[in-house]
Amino acid sequence: MNSSGPIAVVGATGRQGSATVNALLDRGLPVGGLTRHVDSDAAKGLARLGAEVVEADLADPASIRRAFVRCGGRVRHHRLQGIRRRGRDRPGQGHR
Repeated sequence: MNSSGPIAVVGATGRQGSATVNALLDRGLPVGGLTRHVDSDAAKGLARLGAEVVEADLADPASIRRAFVRCGGRVRHHRLQGIRRRGRDRPGQGHR
């Protein structure tokens, strides 16, 4: 990792990742958005906003290492499954 490099956001074209990229860019921070599909509309949109879009796949550890070489920080999002939220057992159930 390079302490002066961009902040790498894994899953940059997803819902949480793109929100994170936007928040970092709004603060004037350099961002490296990692995505499997650099030619997607979402990736092109992030590039237009000023993010450096980098091709990387979590199934390919070498691609992740290459993407992180220049980075000063990393952000990875986790999708929580099976977590009970606000009294809901399943989506669509109301509060209890």
